[in-house]
Amino acid sequence: MDTLRKWGVWTALALVLALAPWRGYAQTGQKTRLLEWGFDQPDTAYIRKNISAMEQSPFDGTPTPFDGVVLAAQNGSGQLLHTLFWTGVSFQQSDFQSAVNDLQATTFHYLTNNFLRVNIQNAPWFDDTYWNTILNNAGIVAWICQQGGLKGIALDTEQYNYAYHATTKTYSGAYLFCYRAVALDEQALTGRSHSFEEYVAQVRRRGYAFGKALTASYPQMAILITHSSSEITRTVTVDANKQVAIQPHGFNTPLQWSPVGLFPAFLDGMLEGARRSAEIVDLQEAAYPLRADDSTSTQFDRLASGVSAARHYSQTPQLYASRLSFGFGLWMNYQELYSDGQGMRLRFGWDPQNTDNNYFTPNAFRQALEAALSTTNHYVFIYTESGYQVDASGHIVYDAQGNPVRTPVSWWTGGGLSQDYVSQVQKAHPH
Repeated sequence: MDTLRKWGVWTALALVLALAPWRGYAQTGQKTRLLEWGFDQPDTAYIRKNISAMEQSPFDGTPTPFDGVVLAAQNGSGQLLHTLFWTGVSFQQSDFQSAVNDLQATTFHYLTNNFLRVNIQNAPWFDDTYWNTILNNAGIVAWICQQGGLKGIALDTEQYNYAYHATTKTYSGAYLFCYRAVALDEQALTGRSHSFEEYVAQVRRRGYAFGKALTASYPQMAILITHSSSEITRTVTVDANKQVAIQPHGFNTPLQWSPVGLFPAFLDGMLEGARRSAEIVDLQEAAYPLRADDSTSTQFDRLASGVSAARHYSQTPQLYASRLSFGFGLWMNYQELYSDGQGMRLRFGWDPQNTDNNYFTPNAFRQALEAALSTTNHYVFIYTESGYQVDASGHIVYDAQGNPVRTPVSWWTGGGLSQDYVSQVQKAHPH
């Protein structure tokens, strides 16, 4: 076969594999589980006191459409586990005994697929002492999950407030998986930095140890990941007319230039280190604005193809394909801000009463949720966020400290929601 023809065949094959709907590490016959994860994230104490009300809708008294919730845990001092986990603070079981007690004292009927939230933050990849605290904390989290009857963890891998400042050539926010940023930190702290290849090897070792620590004592743990290697394969954008575009990327840009270029190595390590009975799911937070359409290959199929395409970045693509499954996140009250030069305005806001003004009408959200639920047999989560308050000119209102003023939205109290949305979610995922 001549070179040009051979190139054409392999290119066509790669395109077919990338575009084909991919079910990943599927468990046949399993119903997709619907989770709630939003600004109204409850902690264990709240769940213990309010489980009866939480398992009923806040409006008509029927069972909640959710199968589970992503929750928070506080230590004895009232500090949140997910904000401390990655900071170098070493946990002890006694720190979270009260959280375990709360969970053990709670009888769950409908919300039986519950997860403990864990956030990533910046950490020195070559500091063994620091990483020993993370591995210790992973063991404590596994203990909380097992003792408290939780399915596992929701690992929030979003690099919050990530930013590169071209003028000073510095980074801010979270940048754990950005090679250029962590190498700069290492240079500043130690006077030298490792190559990208050395970082990849080290990050993979850390991922292996992390996956092993999470599942050593809890082999059936489920690990849900908000942002994974699939993030590198495509970009999701929304225009002012609510038109969603999923733009696939080629493989020409080296990973060392990506803001999350070290994540594939970390995922490889986790897949290798975690027990084979563990479930690892790419939740694809990029699905937040996806809408249902009538095409044969839906937006959810096209997004899922990016999970398959991300095998390209794995050093163990067969393991990646066999062990990693996928789900979706949907942002019910999807909101976007923009500047008009005089202040920040809402491109898409949230009004539970005048629903035609929202990004998703109740019916449109039901259709999107049904499409998501039918595309995976693992997990879909609904994200809700507090609504912004605006003044008479339509600009965002700020308090004295410069923070936007927001109206709480909660599935558990009913605040900021309407029966229309509740009913449509219940139709899409009835108990």
